[in-house]
Amino acid sequence: MKFGRKIHRSSIVLHAKEADYPRFGVIVGKAYGHAVQRNRAKRILRHTAGELMGQPPSLEVVVRAIRQGGNLRAEMISAWNQIAREIAS
Repeated sequence: MKFGRKIHRSSIVLHAKEADYPRFGVIVGKAYGHAVQRNRAKRILRHTAGELMGQPPSLEVVVRAIRQGGNLRAEMISAWNQIAREIAS
């Protein structure tokens, strides 16, 4: 994403910008782990995004999982709330 804001956490990087309607994308590269681990991370991130997408402001979000070991759900909620506050202000 060329424009918008970026937030780093220990296991994810969240890129976001304001949009007309909510959009969400997930990137989990091979460096994250085996296929089972990557798919599990994608499921967790998509499920968490589904819960958060209805909150204003309307955001275009890309989440990149960079390493294992962190709590993906908690880190994504924390990053999402921080970026939503920054964009809303």
